[in-house]
Amino acid sequence: MATFRTPLVHSVGVLRAYERWTRAIARGGIPVQYGVALISTALVTLIMEISGLALEPANTSLIYLLAVLFTATTAGLGPGIVASVLSFLAYNFFFVEPLYVLTVANPQDVVRLISFLIAAILASSLAGLVHRQTEQLGQRAAELESLYAVSQATSAQVDLDRILPVLATTAVELLHARGCVLSAQIGAGERVFRAPPLAPDVEHLQTTITAPLRVDDRSVGSMRVQPQPHQIFHAPERRLVELLASQAALAVERARLVAQAADAQALVESDRLKSALLSSVSHDLRTPLVATHCTRRASGKISARLSAACWRACAHNCMTARCKPISRPIFR
Repeated sequence: MATFRTPLVHSVGVLRAYERWTRAIARGGIPVQYGVALISTALVTLIMEISGLALEPANTSLIYLLAVLFTATTAGLGPGIVASVLSFLAYNFFFVEPLYVLTVANPQDVVRLISFLIAAILASSLAGLVHRQTEQLGQRAAELESLYAVSQATSAQVDLDRILPVLATTAVELLHARGCVLSAQIGAGERVFRAPPLAPDVEHLQTTITAPLRVDDRSVGSMRVQPQPHQIFHAPERRLVELLASQAALAVERARLVAQAADAQALVESDRLKSALLSSVSHDLRTPLVATHCTRRASGKISARLSAACWRACAHNCMTARCKPISRPIFR
């Protein structure tokens, strides 16, 4: 098991070193890329001259073809074609009779050189195409990773002062743009976010890409991206701007819904407090009224009882009283 694992580990290490080398060449720009074409051709020629090996012309052309493929896969199509031409000249100058001149005496050597040049250009074109597609795939993977990180960072946030600057900065980083201005309708006013913070106003520039922030049929703002002076945005870059604008629109709408939910909760809490206050006040008012009513009923019963007792007492006195004799006549 360890016997098979060791070559695999070495292969992975070589691939990673190759990727780092390719990224370093790409960061170096055009001088470094075309310098790789010159250095690779010169290095192959120097090694074969110093070794002094008497190689067949077919083997020599294959060695130069390896240099062409290496240049095309690491530096791109243009440097690969330059390496093809340089390899053709070096092959003719150092290894085809007569030596150290660019003339060819044997017609077969002419056919061989032309075939080598055509094969080298085709191989560099294919390798350059693969290199370009690899760069595009790597760029798309980086964009997807950045968008995923942005979505994860903004999904749990409702503070637009944190979300919208992150989206503007992401647009500048992914598109390598000059600046981005993101405006959004927040409440009754409009907020403007810039990336970088001192970016100029890009509203009136002709090369600006503008994407509206739409939620259903409503516009809640806009995103404006200004490219570099010699930068041209194509369809993939425009789609990326529209995608970031849609993320910003969703963030604005989510913040609006959260604010509405908070207002509704505040209204519910206010109604609950009002109901509790009214219930407490009505209870406080009801308590003396009940006491007054009970006192009135009790006093009515007492007064009724007292009146009945008085009438019975009067009737008893009338029935039991003795009449006094009349001392004087009633009629005269």
